[in-house]
Amino acid sequence: MTKPSFSELLERTKSTPDEKAITSKDTKEKVTAKKSDQLLTKNGYDVFEVMSALQKMIRRGKEGEAMFWAFEMESFNPAWLWKRLMVITTEDVGPADPSVPVLVKTLWDTYDRMKEMAQGKQPESHILGMAVLSLCRAKKSHEAMYLPMTVHWWRKYLNWKIEMPDVALDIHTRRGKKMGRGRNHWYSEGFRINNHEVIDNDKWGTAFRIGDELKYDLKNADDYYYDKHKGEYHLTEEDDIIGDDGLATHGLPES
Repeated sequence: MTKPSFSELLERTKSTPDEKAITSKDTKEKVTAKKSDQLLTKNGYDVFEVMSALQKMIRRGKEGEAMFWAFEMESFNPAWLWKRLMVITTEDVGPADPSVPVLVKTLWDTYDRMKEMAQGKQPESHILGMAVLSLCRAKKSHEAMYLPMTVHWWRKYLNWKIEMPDVALDIHTRRGKKMGRGRNHWYSEGFRINNHEVIDNDKWGTAFRIGDELKYDLKNADDYYYDKHKGEYHLTEEDDIIGDDGLATHGLPES
């Protein structure tokens, strides 16, 4: 029997959803609504339609309409409103502007604090207005939503598993120690970062390497780093024996 393709599996899940694996906040809210009477705002709008309208208007940058639906949701349940705004920060903004989730969370905290100080009275509207404007004007990306959903589907429907990457086997692990990988391997491979940005002429990185030269009596600590290392890795006398807990005890930063 031919194994179904990934696209076929996705189509199958659309037609026969797994009711036991509800992951979307939207879906959870709809399921809750089915268990009770229709929830309406003071102006007679369906609550879940209001939340949907709020998110759609924010996605399209329609500031006035988004503010209208935010007020409508606030009058029904402020906690539901701010929960939805936080969902929007990751679903619709995400990595396109990582500062927005932090900003909205701060505004939410401020809103709750001011409400508490006013003994339940609704806080000034400019706090909510700042959140709505920031979300409407922010650059948008669905990547934070696509990534976990896709990998979840791969794991669940394709039984996707990956091998332990070789670079993970370093001085911090038992297998890495047995392979003879010490401090020089960790600096040249385990310590490697992509998209490296040099800040303030790398003054603290330089100080760190000078400290290593003094600590380990090295001629040039830079020789240990990936941009200059020759690829010859070996344990040294300074690389302590691995501890009983499976981790190295040499004082290097955790992996």
